[in-house]
Amino acid sequence: MPTEVLTEYERQRLAHVARNREYMTRLGVTTMAAKIGLGVDTTATNATMTRPKKIKIKKEPSEPTRRSSRVVGIKAEFTGDEIDDLDEDDADDDARGATKRKRSSVYSDDDHVAASREWLPPARGALF
Repeated sequence: MPTEVLTEYERQRLAHVARNREYMTRLGVTTMAAKIGLGVDTTATNATMTRPKKIKIKKEPSEPTRRSSRVVGIKAEFTGDEIDDLDEDDADDDARGATKRKRSSVYSDDDHVAASREWLPPARGALF
């Protein structure tokens, strides 16, 4: 590659690669790579490997593992007894005098409003 065509970045990159290659030679990495059969191949650095495409095997459509009763056409087995039982349970609770939960606040809404009115002017003064 002629150097005039290369950009500044490419020149720096090539200098960096050359410096690293020299450093690896001084460490003996290239000789060890040659001994174990790994050659330094500079031409294959930009080559891309292509993987063989997987062969798609067409599967026969199988039956679904679950099937909706509505789609099959089966009517629901519902008599309404469950709802009647729930109504009876509610009536039993009312007969025993079961009370609903009350608010767990000790203070009323008026107390909260009064407390916020006391707190608000000093807080505004601190902000502004």
